[in-house]
Amino acid sequence: MLAKRPILSVLMILLSGYLLGMVFGCLGAFIIGKVPEAENQSNKSIQTPVRRITITIDNSQQDKLISSLRKFVDKWGYALRIAPRNPGEEDFIVEMWRIDMKLIGSYSNDTGTLKLDFYNTDPQGRMPWWFFDDELKDLRRLIDEIPNSTFTVNK
Repeated sequence: MLAKRPILSVLMILLSGYLLGMVFGCLGAFIIGKVPEAENQSNKSIQTPVRRITITIDNSQQDKLISSLRKFVDKWGYALRIAPRNPGEEDFIVEMWRIDMKLIGSYSNDTGTLKLDFYNTDPQGRMPWWFFDDELKDLRRLIDEIPNSTFTVNK
């Protein structure tokens, strides 16, 4: 009967192939899932940090902190900007950026605390969470070289 109707048999084969493709595509999307950090970054009007870092040092160690930040940006390919928050103050802002990520934070001389936020600037790139953590491990290693320093990460 199918041999008598070749157009019908070709249409049946194409339809079954289409349906199988849809089923496997949906299963693949379900199994792979989505990266939560990238999903949080999808709304460009409201950016939330992927990671929040708090670094506490003794005020006498500011030079070592800045040196450690410079080593970090050299290794990971960031541009760095460190500038006073207000003229005449010892507090400063820290900005590190590259095409896919940026870090923005501020240092308070009163508390000896640097607070940095990691942002994913390319949410369509869907950077995996472990990519941020590899960089944070390296930053932690550099900060741990500063005596009496603490390094805290909030996810």
